[in-house]
Amino acid sequence: MDANDYIENQTDEVIETWGVAVNTRGHVPFYRMLYFPDVYDLRKCGYELDRFIDLFDLLENAKVGHARKIHKLLHMQVNSTVWDVDMARHYEFAVWESLHRFGLGDVPPILRKMLGQAFPGDSITHYAEDLMTIFSWSCLAMLARDFAWRNPELSIMADYLDYPLKAAFGAQAIMLAA
Repeated sequence: MDANDYIENQTDEVIETWGVAVNTRGHVPFYRMLYFPDVYDLRKCGYELDRFIDLFDLLENAKVGHARKIHKLLHMQVNSTVWDVDMARHYEFAVWESLHRFGLGDVPPILRKMLGQAFPGDSITHYAEDLMTIFSWSCLAMLARDFAWRNPELSIMADYLDYPLKAAFGAQAIMLAA
């Protein structure tokens, strides 16, 4: 028996509990290989990873064309009356401040760290950083919508933070925000 035979024919409880078939040699999404203490910390804050899986899947399927659209929104000085990157950054901190008041100030950095796992090692590029930025904004938007009943302004801020994702990914992203 070869050492590789053992790997091929054994079932792995960890992989099975994450819902990934054992003998598939395909791609495993980054959120299935996260550092468990991060998942546990998120759970301690009251959120399960499943809440963000659809958003993480969208990041997994991002193409260079999406990254280019996002890059243009974030870095090209286009005079727009619809969306402004400086206002988005202002809303990012306003949402984070609200989350602190509600006892969830640890959630945004945990999610940002998880998003960073989508680009392991030296694969981080300027486009990857832009993708992480707008996906972290969309995670913040999801959190803001959860607490919009306590502060109605959070709903407006959530829509604003989700705009780049909707502009780049279209209908897929619009379905997530619903």
